[in-house]
Amino acid sequence: MSNDRFFEIIEYRDFHDVPRLIAVRSEDGCLWIFDSKFDDDLDEYEPFYRVYSVDLDAAPGSGHIEEYLKGRYSVQRAEVRISQVDFDTTRRKSFAVKDWPAPE
Repeated sequence: MSNDRFFEIIEYRDFHDVPRLIAVRSEDGCLWIFDSKFDDDLDEYEPFYRVYSVDLDAAPGSGHIEEYLKGRYSVQRAEVRISQVDFDTTRRKSFAVKDWPAPE
């Protein structure tokens, strides 16, 4: 049985090859933040996303990235390698994560 999970992109920032900071909605309606930070020492982006769950009481619209940057969603739930992520052709609307890890 496949453990792939599909996500709709609500908003994103920091696009370099792929979006690096993304607010998404999963197929079950949960909201998540995917963040691939820039590593100044290596002078490149991390090869993975740190995944944070958005509070259940959060509004379903946009603004989640701004709240994340203010420190609202600070508990990391999973880590996903960029190579596990299969974006739509525009890399701006949706993606699937192959072998989605069970969030902590």
